[in-house]
Amino acid sequence: MGSETARRIDVKASSAPITFSSDSKHLAFTTSLGSTRYEVRPAESEDSITIWDIATDQQENLSGEQDGPIRAITFSPNQKKLVSFSEPWAVVVWKLEIKSPISQLERPEGYWRRLHQVVPL
Repeated sequence: MGSETARRIDVKASSAPITFSSDSKHLAFTTSLGSTRYEVRPAESEDSITIWDIATDQQENLSGEQDGPIRAITFSPNQKKLVSFSEPWAVVVWKLEIKSPISQLERPEGYWRRLHQVVPL
């Protein structure tokens, strides 16, 4: 066989979803300090996104902009941004270089509304 290796990282909470960047250099995953999908979540629970640089084994957290459980994450094609979707119906675009959200859309009462300037991916 080839020289494939595996690494294990410990996550201190439930973790889903998970995604690789298209260049396979970074892995993004979410952690929920609250409960699982079907349980009542405590008010102090918070989901966060962790970006793992596989080459350096460094991890960085993005947190604070998602009001509910994060259900999906994906990298932009150039790996400079990450998009996350959370309940109740919020989409956040993160600029990874500054580890901050640059755009957010919410859908209160069934209609999407833009909260920040939309920036192309």
